[in-house]
Amino acid sequence: MNVIADVVACEELQDLVGLDSVKAGISALRDTVEFDMWRRRFLGEHWSLLGQNFHMRFLGNPGTGKTVVARIVGKILVELGVVKKPENPDLEDGFVFREVSRADLVGSYVGHTAPKVQKAVKSAFGGVLFIDEAYSLIQGERDSFGQEAVDTLIKEIEDHRDKVIVILAGYHKEMDTFFKSNPGFQSRVPFRFDFADYSCEELSEMSGMSLKKQNITPTVEAKSWISKMVGEKTGCCSEAQLEGGTCSGATRDNGNGRAAWICLD
Repeated sequence: MNVIADVVACEELQDLVGLDSVKAGISALRDTVEFDMWRRRFLGEHWSLLGQNFHMRFLGNPGTGKTVVARIVGKILVELGVVKKPENPDLEDGFVFREVSRADLVGSYVGHTAPKVQKAVKSAFGGVLFIDEAYSLIQGERDSFGQEAVDTLIKEIEDHRDKVIVILAGYHKEMDTFFKSNPGFQSRVPFRFDFADYSCEELSEMSGMSLKKQNITPTVEAKSWISKMVGEKTGCCSEAQLEGGTCSGATRDNGNGRAAWICLD
């Protein structure tokens, strides 16, 4: 275990704006895995308390930090030995992160899909395979290629759980439906993290952090303008609205972290 790399990854997680429930959940998972690592080291492998899959589902709207957190949690779990590190010495931080979508996994003719899925999973050995909009793998009851991709993926993530962590991401409703229609995922993807939309204050804080990295200190007037622009661009809710129950409700563009950068363009 590289203690420095683990500490850096944990600090990266805590430095992210918002995401309190996600941070708490991942921190608790990390502590459990670290305890088990030391237990196995001193008492032997048969004393492990885990022996399970560490695949995850990240649920939330676009721009809520899912990809960023996927990289961080992957680094943490690789350092703790959940998956075996890759042997390629040229990899940055000794960590593999592969992001794929339906186009990378679903073939266009018979016999094409399974090899694509197997290749994608193998390419992420030593790290994370991140599947965004995972619910799009199956597009309707007649999508036999999509179903083949899912069936192959379920088998691959079970067979290679000591080599790769698979994170399936997407909207709450669509992902819940997707998981219910594929019972094999329920036991093989046991960890769920819900990514809430950012509040106006959190998006404004992101904008401020971006300016700070550029050695720019905004004035009070500039901060007020940024907050106004963030609200107009996203329709996000303020903390006062959220706490008072007067928030009109999130849309799929509401609380999108990417808006923090758009407002500065």
